[in-house]
Amino acid sequence: MYIFGVVRKRMKRLVPLCLVLIYILAPFSRAADSGSSRNMHVWRAEYEHALSEPGGGLDDAACLTMSGDMTGAIEALGQTDDTFRRGLLSYKAGFYRESADLLEFEQTNSYLEFYRLYFRASAYFKLELFTEAAESAVLLLADPIYNTGYPLRSRALELLLETTLYHGTGTDTILAICAQAEQFSNRSSLLLAKIMLGKKREEEAASFFLKGISSVADSLSEKLCEELIEHYSGRISSFELDDVFHIAKAAIRQDMLKEARTILSEAEKKHPGDYRFKLARGDVHRASGKRKRALKIYKDLFRSHAPVDVKKDALLRIASLEYALKRYESSAMSYRLFGLYYPSHRRSARSLDLAARLFVSSGNYFDALQTWSRLRERGSNKRISIEASLSECALRYKLGDNAASYSILRELLARTDERYKAGVLYWLSRTSKTPSEREAWKKRLEAECELSFYALASRDGIEAFEFEEDHSEQSSLLVERLEEREREFVDLVYRDLEPGPPLLGDPAYEALDYLLGSGFIEEARTCVTDLADRFGSDSAAMAALYTTVRSSGLVDLGLKILWTRGISSYPVATDISLRYPIAYSASVSEAAARNGLPVEIIFAVIREESSFNRYAISWAGAMGLMQLMPKTGSWIGKKIDTEGFTRDELLIPDNNIAAGSWYIRYLLDRSESSIVAALASYNGGETRLSGWRRTFKPADDPLLAIELIGLMETRRYVKRVLDSMTAYRTLAREEEKGL
Repeated sequence: MYIFGVVRKRMKRLVPLCLVLIYILAPFSRAADSGSSRNMHVWRAEYEHALSEPGGGLDDAACLTMSGDMTGAIEALGQTDDTFRRGLLSYKAGFYRESADLLEFEQTNSYLEFYRLYFRASAYFKLELFTEAAESAVLLLADPIYNTGYPLRSRALELLLETTLYHGTGTDTILAICAQAEQFSNRSSLLLAKIMLGKKREEEAASFFLKGISSVADSLSEKLCEELIEHYSGRISSFELDDVFHIAKAAIRQDMLKEARTILSEAEKKHPGDYRFKLARGDVHRASGKRKRALKIYKDLFRSHAPVDVKKDALLRIASLEYALKRYESSAMSYRLFGLYYPSHRRSARSLDLAARLFVSSGNYFDALQTWSRLRERGSNKRISIEASLSECALRYKLGDNAASYSILRELLARTDERYKAGVLYWLSRTSKTPSEREAWKKRLEAECELSFYALASRDGIEAFEFEEDHSEQSSLLVERLEEREREFVDLVYRDLEPGPPLLGDPAYEALDYLLGSGFIEEARTCVTDLADRFGSDSAAMAALYTTVRSSGLVDLGLKILWTRGISSYPVATDISLRYPIAYSASVSEAAARNGLPVEIIFAVIREESSFNRYAISWAGAMGLMQLMPKTGSWIGKKIDTEGFTRDELLIPDNNIAAGSWYIRYLLDRSESSIVAALASYNGGETRLSGWRRTFKPADDPLLAIELIGLMETRRYVKRVLDSMTAYRTLAREEEKGL
């Protein structure tokens, strides 16, 4: 049996829990039952399953903490001298009085001391002991050591400001602390505006208000923003013209249309004929559902003598609104007009590409090709321009114009980067004149872009995108091979690059060790972010940080380190293997077998959707590993013989993977078993992609269909998932060959 590398003495002193968990006596051979130990389950990031297994480096309290059972963790921990750990657990369990008492004692580690002060202040706030809450927050924020780089600082400032609203802590004290801050969150700015208003300091209140309305992302900020907009809507005359315009836009974003109309009326009295306020009037009509009236205003503005910036904004609104009204041909013309009229605008290339794709969706291939040609003639190396050229060549191929496609692709190959080389080589092989040329391009593609789905398609043809339903044995072997491969490479990184003293002695690294060993995962995350910011140029430090977080089950943080910081001193094979992790493998294998899917598709979707972060929630509200909307998750839950999943249940890995895998199978069955069509529908919506499926038949020619997906986000998503699927499959094949 393979015995994982023994932790060095220096690392034993500083990483007694989280690394011992992984590196000591972890069963590792193919013959071993890797799912039988808590160690392996934590390696796979399957915290819940680890609870019922004997052994392992983490104590029961830590495992219960990771699974969210804080009351159980308190009981498992029992009486201990570690009042900090008990204090945090008590806070998370809702025992705020006990938490405040336990967090009385100062910590020597500066990071843990920060958390102590923050959670103690939060506990007092929950108990409505605002004086005590303010005192703890002031202690935290007044110390220069916490001015920059420390986690939760902005939240601590917000907490202090909230206590001030209730208790009236001295305004001068708050301003002195704020003067030391490099930047404020929007919520902090809005809270300060509210406080200054209460102190009759109108000028400062208005200044903070204007800083806070640029973006509002949470319910408290929304409420504050609405209160302040309502307050200022009748006092617009005291603001500069530019500020009035921004306040009006903020009111529209908050759906405060009555207030927006009041603001615009007051502004137009003082500045009659200002074109920006006419534009905002159109926005109010659009937000009110009066889209045709809004469209007329935008068109009148575009034909007027308005300043260029206003006309540009109006034209973009025309294009967008025509699209919303399903006037796709008119929308395409407007987007093309914008792209041609304003070539230096940051959205010019995007508008031309979008216009071309709208022409394609309407069957107007001539105008689509003409529009893409105009974009290509600019010779830009930007991502959107490269993708547009690939789509242009695919459409020319569909129309039988291989010669033009081949010429464009040869020029494109000379200026594209590695991200698009595989696509260019693939289409060169399909548009070449002679068999010898086709074969030469295929060989180059398979040699230089082995992990790309384009190489897979070149090698295996359409069969690469067709899946047999009975491949459970093959999937089991793939998981086993990849799991073993990844752990070997992680161990290689750990053994070959020893971190230096600056990292090992850093308080954030010591706090990270403690927090991981105690099961406080979210607090540990903030330590990782700070360490990556400060040690990002040190390969040894990043390697140590990577192995620490990956071996503790924080797969998404490990991937983030690789993507943003890298471990540059390692060979390509090591780097590639680490970028395609295996986690939650028991749940994935079970879901794959139940739904007749290859495991590599499920792993690929999880990797691209959430980077294996089980708590991931998108801006749109999609949740969990496979990023399902709550409504979709509930519907799927009822289909698989349950009462439907609640929001909290959808974050449980077993449930999320079961639901997401069932949904992929459902979409496959409704799209002629085309994985390309299923993935496109998974991301972009089945109804939204119906026209694309009918026109380009992804089951018959998957690669052509991919290039002509109209939605940029969906097109990129399908390519990323297929690339990940190919990488998992190829790495498993290499492992089988002993490479």
